[in-house]
Amino acid sequence: MKPTLLFPASFKHVETRVEPTDASGVRRISMDYMAKTGSGITTGSNAYGWLKEDGCSVILAGIEAFKFDFR
Repeated sequence: MKPTLLFPASFKHVETRVEPTDASGVRRISMDYMAKTGSGITTGSNAYGWLKEDGCSVILAGIEAFKFDFR
């Protein structure tokens, strides 16, 4: 995540959540973080995906910006 940010030094981890494994052996994982955008505004974002217990492979589903910013 950090290497793709415009300002990697601004990255701040907020929280990581891991849900219980479902019947098919997959669990949802998500991470909230804050970082500066190209315009210098610090925004909150959430990266989320699924972890396959069989082999521990991660499927990244996406990254969403929160609906607010920190000026």
